[in-house]
Amino acid sequence: EYTSQPRIQSVFKQIQGTADTFYEMKQAVMAYRQELVKREKINRVIIDTAREAIIMVEKQGMISYWNRAAENLFGYPAQDVQGKSIFELVPFQKHRHKDHLSLNALFKERRAGSENAELDIIHRDGQTIPVELSMVRIDIEDTLFLVAVIRDVSTRKAIEQERMAILEQLQQAQKMEAIGT
Repeated sequence: EYTSQPRIQSVFKQIQGTADTFYEMKQAVMAYRQELVKREKINRVIIDTAREAIIMVEKQGMISYWNRAAENLFGYPAQDVQGKSIFELVPFQKHRHKDHLSLNALFKERRAGSENAELDIIHRDGQTIPVELSMVRIDIEDTLFLVAVIRDVSTRKAIEQERMAILEQLQQAQKMEAIGT
């Protein structure tokens, strides 16, 4: 009887040590999870407050992410487009890129890279908006996604057109002055 007492105490100490280890592991996992939730919230705030439209599309063209700027630029709320095909939803128009491809074609061909493309899109209300697009491919757990960052460049285009008109007027005035009129 005496000899079994120390042995029982030893087993209880091992059990307590194992329980303490599991508790410490649980605490570490919970702290890690809280950190991940915090980082996710920070990332979501950054993406949702970005001025550029950010759209993430799965390989088959299904929209998996659509930020607030995309809602404003295209006129479609995120809940109306997520899980739907980008080829059916987003109205695309002419493309002013050197390859003369549409935004639709850019997504279909899964083009991605550092080169920006300029094109016109059509807002849900029918308004044509000039935009600049850059796209990158990302692979998450063996699934290919395309992430497009789209910037409204209508203000820049209007300023460029105004500048060109002023330059034309200046050139015309210089010609008139040169011929003495």
